[in-house]
Amino acid sequence: MIIQAEFNIKSLRILYDATCDAIEYWPGSPARPAEQQVEYHQMKTFLFSMLCEASLEPE
Repeated sequence: MIIQAEFNIKSLRILYDATCDAIEYWPGSPARPAEQQVEYHQMKTFLFSMLCEASLEPE
């Protein structure tokens, strides 16, 4: 399944910050599945790449 969404830059930054907080405060395994931490890091990388790409586009 593919889901498409549009975000303005402000919302993208908020989502990135929330992901960073989730990584920082992740309670660890076994409270949460170990795969969740990997997924958070993948999401952080993906969101960061989106922020970088957005910074290259003229306003």
